[in-house]
Amino acid sequence: ADWVRNLQADPSVRVRVGSTTLAGMARVVEDPDEDALARRMLAAKYQGWREGRPLSRWASTALPVAVDILKTD
Repeated sequence: ADWVRNLQADPSVRVRVGSTTLAGMARVVEDPDEDALARRMLAAKYQGWREGRPLSRWASTALPVAVDILKTD
């Protein structure tokens, strides 16, 4: 997808949480443990997934992206 190519070309991002804007670096999740955790967390938040149930097709195949927030002083 274009958004994946865009973040690979320039991973710098800004994330707004409420009234706070934070700088970060986006990346495709590659570590298997982090990938599994990200999929479970997304499925739980957006699809009501619970431990012991199978992940949906979307949760199993979507491309997880993480944003690492840059340290602020």
